[in-house]
Amino acid sequence: MSTTTLRPIHNHASYQWDAHDWDSVNDGSDGTCLQKLIPDAVTRLYKMSAPSFYGAISSVKVYVRAKHVVADACHLKPALLTHGTIYYGTDATLEVSYADYYYSWATNPSTGEAWTVQEVADLYAGFWADGTSQYTYIADVWVVPTYTASLVTPLDQTIRPSSNNTVALTPSTGSNYACVDEATANDDTDYVMPGTEDTWQTDLYNMGSLPLQVGEILWVRIVNRASKDGASNIIKTALRTHSTTYYRPSETLYTTSYANFETVYGYNPYTGDNWTQDEISDLLAGVSLYSGVTTYVPKCTQVYVEVYALPKTGAARAMLIGPVW
Repeated sequence: MSTTTLRPIHNHASYQWDAHDWDSVNDGSDGTCLQKLIPDAVTRLYKMSAPSFYGAISSVKVYVRAKHVVADACHLKPALLTHGTIYYGTDATLEVSYADYYYSWATNPSTGEAWTVQEVADLYAGFWADGTSQYTYIADVWVVPTYTASLVTPLDQTIRPSSNNTVALTPSTGSNYACVDEATANDDTDYVMPGTEDTWQTDLYNMGSLPLQVGEILWVRIVNRASKDGASNIIKTALRTHSTTYYRPSETLYTTSYANFETVYGYNPYTGDNWTQDEISDLLAGVSLYSGVTTYVPKCTQVYVEVYALPKTGAARAMLIGPVW
């Protein structure tokens, strides 16, 4: 069997202290942490990075590395959100030194069946902690799926903007889509930015076709590469399917250097089912930006969508050595 580690890429909009919590618990280090007074019991959840594997999943473990300034004063339970419901692991009492607290789900607690890669891609994970008058420290949150790898190797393909669909942002030069379509990020060479203060402005682009036809789609990931110019610069990824636009929870840009902001969809958010080839062909992707003042504007230099899928059946057979699992 094999394992992989998935780490937070953004918060859940309804279960967060502030929009940048995730960056304090995703580096595997005790040096960066959340230090919080928790007067009442809370649940905090984070979207996990995309799982780059395919196979039979035997368990999903949620880990939380934490401590409390007073021994036996705070309780914690690992938690995950799947199919719209939050599930909690075993209650543990925090100690004064960092320790790893985890809970393992052998099957998806919503369905009672074996986990699928789509479910792992779609889940949020985090913790429940009860209230105390002293500080609780959360150093890290991560998810570890255990799986038996299939002989079928998934295809990891990227599609990029091919033309404008509906655009409201201001291009630094030329056409909006051409400012964000490069395969290798060129950062300040060209980008899109808000032209009006105190309002969200969104670009949506028509996307190019997948290089290869695919079978079962395991997940879709949208990435925006962006930077801030001031304190009131905020970003949301934007993806449109079935005439409905879906956004990653908004987040204040935290660096004047360019960084990637992303989210992952294990299922089509409109249908709740696996993505189809036609839905990938029809989707629009883009970015939504907000600036409190026009003198300090956020900039997005790159937009792309990654599609992780199995080859079509005929192609999969050609890739196999031995029987299909």
